[in-house]
Amino acid sequence: MISIKSKQLRRSLYPIKIDIKFDVHDIRKYPAIDIADELTLINQNFLLNIKPEELFNFSFLSTEKKLLAPNIISMLEFYDRTVALFATQILRQKTDKLRASVIIHLFS
Repeated sequence: MISIKSKQLRRSLYPIKIDIKFDVHDIRKYPAIDIADELTLINQNFLLNIKPEELFNFSFLSTEKKLLAPNIISMLEFYDRTVALFATQILRQKTDKLRASVIIHLFS
């Protein structure tokens, strides 16, 4: 198994061209590739913990999903929190230009 951290990190193709001061919670302080690398490692951990039984008969969709598929549910909850974080980072910006800079940063 190859760790993502062992690979050389590449630079973003679309650097932010807006002169702004980042506050403490601004996600643009961190290179997009570092965010992607960390999310990949976290998701790898979630995926390795999923047992085949959790996938049988779509148990993760049943009413007892937390009991039958705890690792899948944990992964889905983490995904939902990540999406909420990114949406918050975009929507907390005051102008469309700043919102666009966050979107470009996250998806470049």
